[in-house]
Amino acid sequence: KGRVAKPDGTFLTPDKISVWLQGSSGSGFGAQFDNVGNFSAGLPAGTYRVYINVNDPTYSAPAIPDVTVATGETKDLGTITLVSATKTIKGKVTGSNGSAITDAKINVYNSATQAGRETQSDSAGNYTLTVTGGAWGMHVYPASDAAKWYYGEPTKTVVFSADTSVETKTVDLVVTSTDSEIEGKILKPDGSAPA
Repeated sequence: KGRVAKPDGTFLTPDKISVWLQGSSGSGFGAQFDNVGNFSAGLPAGTYRVYINVNDPTYSAPAIPDVTVATGETKDLGTITLVSATKTIKGKVTGSNGSAITDAKINVYNSATQAGRETQSDSAGNYTLTVTGGAWGMHVYPASDAAKWYYGEPTKTVVFSADTSVETKTVDLVVTSTDSEIEGKILKPDGSAPA
């Protein structure tokens, strides 16, 4: 159990935050929130990585060490204070011909804090994400399976000072058009179509 608070001591509503506890065995458990930032989750004994997902671009979760819980133990994580997001990653997603890509999802992830952010490019291909200090790995992928492009470049890393100063970095992304298709049919071993 624990509590998550904004820097001013107030709380996000339960629809703006979630906590996920991922066990070393791969099993995961979601926590339930109340309206004053308290959360709790029932889970078996073990060691867990704590992921806090904040659905509010002005805040991010701090780094939280792994938690070990013994059989019958209630571990209180205390109050976890969110960090104000003062860093901005912005840019434009275009095709190799310069055309705006309007159906791109841009995802960033900070492995030190387990924090992630995601947005979609706008009608001009532009995007903006607010994050905290540290190193953020960037990925871009189509918002739907109908997209006619892919991003085949290695993960881009954007690094900010680990403080609350205001910084902006521009990262433009160029995607590659797909110009071929693969078609096929899936059949059961007896040659009939699956139901």
